[in-house]
Amino acid sequence: MSETRKVTIETIAKICNTSIGTVDRALHNRSGISSETRKKILETAARFGYHMNRVDASLFDTSKFRRIAYIDYCTESPLHERLQAGIKKKTKEIEYLNFGVDYYDALHMNNQSQKELILKINNGEYEGLILNALGDDPSYITSRINHDPRIMIASSVESKYFTPSIRIGGDADLCGCMAADLAGGFANYDENIAVITTFESKYTFVKRFSGFCRVIKKEYPKVNLIPSICKYTNIDEAVDEILPFVENNEISVIHTTDINGTIGSIRVLRKLENKNIQLIGYDLCEESAQALSDGYCKALLYHDVLKYGAASVEFLARKILSQDEENSPKEYIVYPEIVMKYNVDHLLHEMDGLS
Repeated sequence: MSETRKVTIETIAKICNTSIGTVDRALHNRSGISSETRKKILETAARFGYHMNRVDASLFDTSKFRRIAYIDYCTESPLHERLQAGIKKKTKEIEYLNFGVDYYDALHMNNQSQKELILKINNGEYEGLILNALGDDPSYITSRINHDPRIMIASSVESKYFTPSIRIGGDADLCGCMAADLAGGFANYDENIAVITTFESKYTFVKRFSGFCRVIKKEYPKVNLIPSICKYTNIDEAVDEILPFVENNEISVIHTTDINGTIGSIRVLRKLENKNIQLIGYDLCEESAQALSDGYCKALLYHDVLKYGAASVEFLARKILSQDEENSPKEYIVYPEIVMKYNVDHLLHEMDGLS
């Protein structure tokens, strides 16, 4: 049985050293609880994968059909289908609350489609927007929105045009710290550890990179840290940059801060038939899972992006219904898991079952 099914309100209350009633108030966005306690409960619930039961529809005005626009700028990742599965799953669950979600692949929209979407938003057809983006805030659509719907940012992006109601995302600094501790454990004290990143995102990847470097320097000062900042934006470009880097450096451990760099590194190590370098990558997909099994990757850090999609839809729907600005959570963190050879099949099975 998965951890998600084991966790109850009683479990969360015990962990947070509070009452069941307080946990219930936090999870259902009710008043009578401090912001600090609410944050602690929500973070604990997120950490253990707790999913709330159905909302009591009688508590809200559901006579009006409401629509949310999910504007997605992150369609290049192999995990994109997983994100969409989370959106679809939660949309289906909240149909009884008279909600609908329109999904837009903004990265591949032509000019006419973008203009039509902007017009819909400015005409008030959507009561809420979810913006999912990894890099700088995409400005073409967002800068032309005049209507002020309730905005949720479904990643760690800093918006120049909106004040986000809630941020959905991972703890990027924590990911870097965890990867560094793994890398330090895999390397001998005098070996070379490389960290490879692209600054395509000026927030997420930078935080992972800096967290990694900080922990290596503090906890493993005897190893030689080799940082490498690349310019790749896709897997093929990552292969082209990482191949000469690996060929020209004596490295025992590599950490890559993003999935393109991870898959690129896997392909480089396969090309060189090199299983001696311990790769600590990022994100779980079919190719990275196979690399774990074949010995071309030692460990992966993985955020379940299905939870990103599902949580963004659920929290924004609740916010729109409750009209409770003061007590709404400001952040929802999906905590990373460590995936290795001996638990990858279990996680892949869970992914298949929830998609």
